[in-house]
Amino acid sequence: MTDSDSSIRRETSMILIVTRFSLPTAVISLEGVLKVGGSTDQLPELWHPQVSNEYKARLMDGLMAPTSPAAYRKETSLVYSAGWPPAFLGDLHYYLNEFDLTDRACEIDTAKVAVHILTGEYDFSGTVEGSREAHAAIEGSTFTEMTGVGHFPMSENPDVFLSYLLPVLTLLRSGTTQQASR
Repeated sequence: MTDSDSSIRRETSMILIVTRFSLPTAVISLEGVLKVGGSTDQLPELWHPQVSNEYKARLMDGLMAPTSPAAYRKETSLVYSAGWPPAFLGDLHYYLNEFDLTDRACEIDTAKVAVHILTGEYDFSGTVEGSREAHAAIEGSTFTEMTGVGHFPMSENPDVFLSYLLPVLTLLRSGTTQQASR
């Protein structure tokens, strides 16, 4: 991976860009925190040849709401059990080691690009507390805690996720970029 690839990933990580006339008018950040913290060096058991991908899938189970439909939770976990281990390592390396908006969040101009942060109550990785910190650091942003979902709201419980996403999209479509936080 080149430095420019890393930079591109860093700027677009965990963000759905909503566009109008090819210019971004808003970002909707899922599990948006300033920095997750930790290191892939703290997880050597994940890369041991005797540890199967099923273990990784079970770890992902813990990031989902127990109230999300079992079929969706199982399908979400299956993605991790079927993944190529180096791809998961790369994902975690970026997520834990590289992604850090701590010093740059205050530079985000929400008058130009609105920021809406949606975070699942059961997510112990991109936590509600961490998202509140991001909301406080990004002046003019909105924050909503999504009850009944965890780290993978769009796949673990699509109906609940849509109940939070659609009002933001409707707001953006109306030409308004900000809303009151729930």
